[in-house]
Amino acid sequence: MRVHQRLNFLPSGLEAEIKSIQVQDVDVKEAEASSRVGLSLRGLEAEDVGKGDLAVEEKFPAANRMEASLALTKFYKGDITSLQFFVLSGLKYVACKARKLPAGNYEIELAAPMCLRQGEALCVFLLRRCRAQ
Repeated sequence: MRVHQRLNFLPSGLEAEIKSIQVQDVDVKEAEASSRVGLSLRGLEAEDVGKGDLAVEEKFPAANRMEASLALTKFYKGDITSLQFFVLSGLKYVACKARKLPAGNYEIELAAPMCLRQGEALCVFLLRRCRAQ
């Protein structure tokens, strides 16, 4: 990314311009991929962006529902369609429910919009409560 670049924040669809960039507390004009950066943005407030939101140049749609094939671990013996579970993509996770389709795939209904690219691999997980003994 570079100073004055315009970014779209997904899934909100809000747009902002980069005013300045810091890497390791040093002002820079550009930052390479995988750099941990601090951004000062024009046109967006900190509370407008949530954990796991994407900052991208080109927009792609957010979905509340998707069709997917699921590969469950051999150790899981339950019925995934009877549970609420979570889908993880990057740093964002969303609660969801699934229903099995006749073709063997699943229709997954997300509790909140999530930006997903066609063919993207996702992680599906269940939360289990642990009791202290």
